[in-house]
Amino acid sequence: MRTILCEPPLQKWSWIDVESLEDHAIEKLGEEFDIHHVYIQDLLQPEHLPKAEAMDVPEGTFIIARFYDPANNEVNNIHEMTRKLVLVHRPHNLLLTIHRGHWTPIDTVKAKYGGHKNQNDFLVLCKLIKEVFRSYEPLALKLSEDLDYYEGRLFLKQRDIPIAKGFYQLKRKIAIAKKVLTLSKSIIEYLRDQDTENAIVEDVNDMFVRIETSFDEVNDRFNNLINLNLNFAAQRNNDVIRVLTLFSVFFLPVTFIVGVYGMNFEFMPEITHPKGYIGVWVLMISISLGIYLWFKRKGWLG
Repeated sequence: MRTILCEPPLQKWSWIDVESLEDHAIEKLGEEFDIHHVYIQDLLQPEHLPKAEAMDVPEGTFIIARFYDPANNEVNNIHEMTRKLVLVHRPHNLLLTIHRGHWTPIDTVKAKYGGHKNQNDFLVLCKLIKEVFRSYEPLALKLSEDLDYYEGRLFLKQRDIPIAKGFYQLKRKIAIAKKVLTLSKSIIEYLRDQDTENAIVEDVNDMFVRIETSFDEVNDRFNNLINLNLNFAAQRNNDVIRVLTLFSVFFLPVTFIVGVYGMNFEFMPEITHPKGYIGVWVLMISISLGIYLWFKRKGWLG
C-alpha cells in the first residue's frame, strides 16, 4: 500500500510512504524511483542491520533503521525483535519511507510536520529517526521492571520461577538492542554531516543518547544480577559442603573406633571385659561431645 503524505504544491518536495509490499512490487518501486539494485537487495533482506549511505546517482541518502516491535515477547534475533524502516531521501525533492506493516509514528510525524507549507524535508527525516529511537523506551522500561522482579525473587530466595530461561530472554533483548543502537550511530553521524545548523540533529542525538544510556544501565544491572545469582549459588553449595563436613568430622573418629572393635581377632583386650560395651559407647559419646564443644567455641556451628 502506497500513501502520499505530502506533495507539491503544498510542499516543494514529496513524501511517499509504502507499507506491506511484496518483493516483486519493491523491485518495481526501485525502478520507478531510480534506486540502485544494490539498495533494493538491502531493502529485501528482512534482517539487514542499520546503516546510512550516500547514493551517487541520483544524489541522495539510503538509510536502514530498525524500530522495536513489541508484538513478540520471546526473541532470539534482530529480525524477531525489531522491524526495518527504509528511508530514501533526496534533498528538497523526495522522502520515501518503506516498511512492512503499519507503524503508528509515521502518522504522528505526518500530522505534526508533514502538512505544514514549506516544511523542511530534512526535519521530517530527523523526526522519523527520532521516533525509531523512541520506540526502544518501552523496552528499556520493561527490562528494568523484569530486573526488579528477578532481583526480588533472588533476595527472597524464591525458586518457583524459571530463572535460567528468564535470564536468557533478558540477555538476548539487551544484547540485540545494544547492537542495533551501536550500529545506528552511523545514521547519527551521517545526519550530522548533512545538517548545516546542527540544531535539528542534536534533538535526535539527545534521544539516542538517552536510550543508549538506559540500555547501558540495564546491561550493568543484568551483569550485577548474574554475579549475584552466582554468588548465591556458591553460598548454597558452601552451606551443603559445610554440613557434610560437620557430619564427617563427628562420625570419622566414631567410625574408626567401631572399625577397630569390629575386627575379627580372637585376642583383643577389651572384648571380654564386662564393661567393654558401655566403655566404648562412653568413649564415642565423649569424643563427639568434645568435638561439638570445640566447634561451638570456634563459632563454626553458625
